[in-house]
This record gives sequence, C-alpha cells and structure tokens, in this order.
Amino acid sequence: MKRWNIFRKLSIKELILYGLIFINLIILGLVIFFFQKTINNSPDLVFPPDVRGKDLKEATDILAKNNFKVVIEGVLIDKNKDPLVILDQNPLNTKIPSGSIISLWINMPQIVKIPNVIQKDTGEARNILEKLGLRVEVVNGENGYIVRQIPESDFFIEKGASIVLYSYVSQEQTFTSSTTETYTGGQ
Repeated sequence: MKRWNIFRKLSIKELILYGLIFINLIILGLVIFFFQKTINNSPDLVFPPDVRGKDLKEATDILAKNNFKVVIEGVLIDKNKDPLVILDQNPLNTKIPSGSIISLWINMPQIVKIPNVIQKDTGEARNILEKLGLRVEVVNGENGYIVRQIPESDFFIEKGASIVLYSYVSQEQTFTSSTTETYTGGQ
C-alpha cells in the first residue's frame, strides 16, 4: 500500500502529465522500432557502374551483372566516337537501389543512303560513292559503265562500308591499236 501512496500525494494534473509522458515514450519506442524495420527492409543503395565509353553489349552485360535494368533513352551522333558506344548514362555517381533502371544514350553510326549509280561511268560512280564515305570494289574492270550494284540503291548503309559495282566493258574499249596512223578521212 505504500507504493500507491505516492500517487495519492500527486495531483490529478501531475498524474495526467506523467501518464502522457509515459504514453509518448511508448509511441516513440514503437516509431523507432518500425522505422528500423523499414530501413532494414529497403534495398541496398549502391553506385551504378560507369559504362560510358563502352560498347552497348559490354555495357548492358556489366549493368545486368550488377542487377540493373537498361533503357536506351536516346541516340546521339558523335563523329569522333565509335558507333554503338555509350556516350552518357543516368544516374551516375548517385547511390540508387539495386535493380533500378539505368538510362543510356548511345552513339549511332553515320549512315548514308546509297545512290543509284547504274549506267554511270565506272570512274564517276566511284567518285560519287567515295564522296559519301563508302569503299568501292569494281568487278570486271574500271573502264566500263555500271550494270549492277550491291547493295542496291535507296538502302541505308554505314559510312565506311563496301559497295560492289559490276561494270560492263565493251569490246571496243578493250581493243588497243598497235598502229599510230592518222585518219585522213578515207583517202
């Protein structure tokens, strides 16, 4: 009974105040408990690997091994970089949950539309295609005109790729005279 005597000496206001303090301590303890549970259940935050400058396959392999998902956000063209190289990524240098999506921007190769060079002189066809940055291989000789091209016109091709031209060389063009007589008009 002596224990309860302490409470008899306190006023009602003091009992309510101590009761509220006790209730607040219990609530604070529960908040801390559930907050720790939430923190422990959240995924680990990690820095994503920097894949800038790597080719697309290598970059996606690295990110997949680190449990990240990849989205190609955009295409950029940088003449000084190799095609299909990662030029930028987001996020970078920021801790994110493992398994997050990484956005990549890739460098696309420079492409050109193949013109039709059929019926053109071999030299003219070669000049047209080489000015576009294409490599040219001529089959059947350089002195004729083009009768076939592979790939055909109106396709898109990467700069630096090869085009095969098939030429037709007439018999008159292959004939070389061993004489040096001057033509006098039939006299």
